[in-house]
Amino acid sequence: MIFLCGLALLAGCGGTTTLTTQEQQLALARSSWKARGLRSYTFTVRKNCFCPPEYTKSVTITVQNGAATNSPEHLKSYDTVEKLLDTIGTGLSSKADQVDMDFASDGWPRSFYIDQSRMIADEEFGVTVSDLTPL
Repeated sequence: MIFLCGLALLAGCGGTTTLTTQEQQLALARSSWKARGLRSYTFTVRKNCFCPPEYTKSVTITVQNGAATNSPEHLKSYDTVEKLLDTIGTGLSSKADQVDMDFASDGWPRSFYIDQSRMIADEEFGVTVSDLTPL
């Protein structure tokens, strides 16, 4: 009897959830980034949104020992690779109407776009990341 219960759990009858393809992509990106073990680096980030022009300029951010040292206030949510990955995760878990993402082979997001609701104008945004360089 215990054996049959164990098989039922392994077969998915135990209430486990199946990850979507996008959730799998994000999990793989997180794993790849973590495996790289990079804690100090620079990267350029640009937020694309219906925002004031100063919010959409490219900014080079420096991360030392896992913490950003020079990010402007409006980019605090995007000032480390971990925060970028978390933002994508939030978009997926909140069931946003559209989440597009592209990752480098070592896990950092090169770009993502999140539209929480197609019924709401101008709340969608994108983020582009480039020039990630280890320190």
